[in-house]
Amino acid sequence: MYAVTDGRWGRSAAPDKVHDLWTVDGIVVQALYRKVAAYRLSDGAEVWSVPLPSAVCETPADPTPDGKVVIVRQERPDDERGNRCNQLQMIDPRTGKVLWRHRTAPGRQFGSLISVDPVVFTTVNAEDTTADWRVVALGPGGKLRTTIDPRDKGLKHCAGSGSGAALVYESASPDGPGRTFLMGPGGAGTEKVLLRHPAAASAPETWMGGGPMWTAGSSSCPRA
Repeated sequence: MYAVTDGRWGRSAAPDKVHDLWTVDGIVVQALYRKVAAYRLSDGAEVWSVPLPSAVCETPADPTPDGKVVIVRQERPDDERGNRCNQLQMIDPRTGKVLWRHRTAPGRQFGSLISVDPVVFTTVNAEDTTADWRVVALGPGGKLRTTIDPRDKGLKHCAGSGSGAALVYESASPDGPGRTFLMGPGGAGTEKVLLRHPAAASAPETWMGGGPMWTAGSSSCPRA
């Protein structure tokens, strides 16, 4: 695992704290434990850095079509038990500017990231992380758009592959809206739409993503 460490390119000393890399305009950006920093590709020199008050939990593999990224971090700066991942913030990787912040509902913590444009993710009850879960969609500025309880639609949150169901995200395009839907074991024709997303204002690359639900906490859970 290679990463930027102390302004230089090299092998990371703490691979469990290394997150995704994003490249934009000749710089590489990465979340490293309690900060997000940008470095020049040419020489590894730091261009900017944003300190974070707590450790990063998750980052998306890819930015939004217009180059923004979402960081998920813990509630508190300590490493004690019960320190939930419940803070989200969007950052412009070109400048390091924090564009918005969002906190999950009280008593709930971040589950997994479904998409970054729009921002859609799951949350779980901090006391019941397998059965009590929701799908959350954010609107402009990180404001809550809607929260859906999908359990009555036959979908379990990362809870075994026996059902064969899949949660699929289909991005919006200038030609029409996107959607997040449940695909049943029968494939095409078995979709149950959970959310519809407005048509994109720009012309991003249209894509689809999804996957089967696995054991809670497993690295096999779908991620954006």
